[in-house]
Amino acid sequence: MLQSNHTKQVFIGFLDSTDPQVTHPSFLRIFYVCISWDDINEAWNRIVETGAPQDDAPKQGEDLNWQCWTHDPDGIKIELMQLAEDSPQMKFIKSAGY
Repeated sequence: MLQSNHTKQVFIGFLDSTDPQVTHPSFLRIFYVCISWDDINEAWNRIVETGAPQDDAPKQGEDLNWQCWTHDPDGIKIELMQLAEDSPQMKFIKSAGY
């Protein structure tokens, strides 16, 4: 299990069951979780050290944030993201006074 005392935010994506790709019996299905992490390299090292699936090593996205990917035993995608100071998300957070 990945744990951090630095986690700030968790974003969860859902699929509607009317999507033909969804076979889960519930109305909504979680398909994606994004966890904000202060140090993306620390997150990746924990993924590697614990033997968790290594889907995508740390890289900088178009939004300037650093991200890496793993998934849980049910196949739910997990994105760990280090927000960059100049990213649109961080600019919004600061403008909202968080």
